[in-house]
Amino acid sequence: LDWSLAAGDRAAKRRDLDTLEAELHTAREASTRLPGSGGLAARAQLALLEAERLLITADYPAGAEASAAAASLAAEAGLPAVVARARLTEAWIANFAGMQSLEEFDRIVDRAVDACRQAGDLTREIEARHVGSNHFWANGDLESFIKANQLLLAQARAIGDVAHIAAILIRLTPAAGLLGDQPAAERYLAEAETVAASLGYRDISLAAVVQRAGRFHIMGDLANSERLYREFLVAAEEAGAGQFVITGLRHLAAVLLLQRRPEEAAIALDRALELSEIRGERWNRSELLGLRARASVLLGDVDRADAVINRALSSLRNEDISAVAEIYDHLGAVRAAQGRAVEAEEALRRSLEVLSVTDYNLLRTQASLALAKILVERGAAKEAAAFFGQGERWLREQNSVLWADDVSELRALIEARGGP
Repeated sequence: LDWSLAAGDRAAKRRDLDTLEAELHTAREASTRLPGSGGLAARAQLALLEAERLLITADYPAGAEASAAAASLAAEAGLPAVVARARLTEAWIANFAGMQSLEEFDRIVDRAVDACRQAGDLTREIEARHVGSNHFWANGDLESFIKANQLLLAQARAIGDVAHIAAILIRLTPAAGLLGDQPAAERYLAEAETVAASLGYRDISLAAVVQRAGRFHIMGDLANSERLYREFLVAAEEAGAGQFVITGLRHLAAVLLLQRRPEEAAIALDRALELSEIRGERWNRSELLGLRARASVLLGDVDRADAVINRALSSLRNEDISAVAEIYDHLGAVRAAQGRAVEAEEALRRSLEVLSVTDYNLLRTQASLALAKILVERGAAKEAAAFFGQGERWLREQNSVLWADDVSELRALIEARGGP
């Protein structure tokens, strides 16, 4: 039992799912043959490894129960290090699956931070605070997200915590890119890739690949973005990394839609939605539904698009600002396809209103261009030109060719209709 728990512990830290599951099987069998299932400490450690396995596979409802049980058993056994890991696992699960308010999310994170501090585990305290910084992400306050994680990065560097240095750099990458600081995004990711290669940790390497695919996406290199997302998905499937699979399918679908390949996108989105619903995952759920509605629009199935966008609207949490903005952008596309131009315009204005207090510049650009198209088509060329200018300017400043064909067509349309 002791041997299997130790081997499982090493596997969990490396996110080696095959080894972890094998050692857990042995540990379970051994515990049933020992008095008191091997003792309170062993039961706590076994529950922790179960929770960490469920986090890797993205089985969130069961993982939440297992992490709470592990924390309780470990507290009773006087194992603060196990309590810290269990509470950290609980925080990650709340991040990916939580339907709780941001206030409740903060409470869960604070509990994890306190547990790590009581265990004297600074590396996991850094990780817990990193999870908590997603509060800023949900609010669209990317500047605060970056500042919080730069402080955590400095702490990780000070203690030589290489794994968390890489993990934080990887998350800083999309924040800087969406904010519009592409040089910083490249610096963060280049260092993360170098560190990930030296570590050999599967989850960190996978996270670096998906962010490199995201860099190609934001700059408009869709062919390389698609290639990397597909490579990432193969590796994530092999690793049994459930959250990565769902996320990869979502971003692959988005790239396929930009390439006008809605049939392939729909297949990816249907699979991602099935996994998200089975596993209690909410990090991507609303956005997956929104993308599926847009795929239906491109496929000419407006009735299905309407049904799916309504599901997306009902799934929204008001505090998840990026999701709200994205879904209203998709709603605009659905309403336009239905010939309901006034409602399409209202949806896109709502998206931009939500985005006005955020740093989500890429989403704002997308909604601005979509609204400009609606406006020019109904004869408001001057107002359309203003929104077009906002979106086109940001892309030009970033040297991105994303939506290049759409931008050229829209510019010509505005000029033809008398826009400045």
